[in-house]
Amino acid sequence: MNELFKLPERLPKPLGRIPMYRATRFASLSSRDEKYAKDLARRVRSAQKTFGFEGDPVSEGARFVLRNEHESLELYAPSDSLWWTDHRLAYQERAAAGRLPDEARARKLAAALLERHGLDATAASVASVTHVEADVQERDGKPNSVRTAVDVNYAFSLGEHRVLGPGGKIKVTFAGEDAPAQLIYFWRFPSKAPAAAAISPTTALERFMRDPAFFHLRNKDAVVAVKAVTFGYYAMTPTDFQRLYVPVWAIDATSQTRELRYDFRRYVVAVDMTPEEAKGADAVANPRACRMF
Repeated sequence: MNELFKLPERLPKPLGRIPMYRATRFASLSSRDEKYAKDLARRVRSAQKTFGFEGDPVSEGARFVLRNEHESLELYAPSDSLWWTDHRLAYQERAAAGRLPDEARARKLAAALLERHGLDATAASVASVTHVEADVQERDGKPNSVRTAVDVNYAFSLGEHRVLGPGGKIKVTFAGEDAPAQLIYFWRFPSKAPAAAAISPTTALERFMRDPAFFHLRNKDAVVAVKAVTFGYYAMTPTDFQRLYVPVWAIDATSQTRELRYDFRRYVVAVDMTPEEAKGADAVANPRACRMF
């Protein structure tokens, strides 16, 4: 089976015991949970004040949505996340009306906007500044690619390690110098939980190679090349209730067959817990039940 896989020459060092982090302050999301209900009401009032919305939010499952004529704000009940959009400026398919800020200016504008709305970014850092582009048809009928907005993208960290997955990021979009178009803030405020022993990267690779998804591949017709193995903490989507940030080994690989090349990432849960340990750590379930995803 191992002949199917091409592994990196070097792997990260074993981590030993690692910090664990809780991802919620609440036992449940039940309206009967007084602590949760009070916190949600506080978040709604704060959002109404800082973003300038009036009226009661509309409940849409795990989201509570505030709207006015041109803007919307989504608050995610299971996490500390939100998504604000100015629909006049976001996703436009024409050149920006004003001059777009350069990278240094965009960074400053994004930091100021987060501070203005009271959004804590102390655990985050700017990962990239990118441009949104659209193809616009010129008078001669030829398409021309124009920049419509600039995105400032943040990544979160817990201690020395990055937060991975869809639930740990910030994106601030500007359609002009003084024209914020979108603010995405996906985060769960962490608190320390008891430390746990991490499996080694070698053990993570062994579990990765036993994934049934590879059983149909034949050694002579295919190769799975592992490009990188990195440690981090996984954050689920902001609409999911998550008790713990999941420590994972992220494995980036490429599957190559005669017909197809496919780049992908697998997450191997980096701790083994007994049911008693999982209960003591306030985990939602025994991590052995979900070793890889």
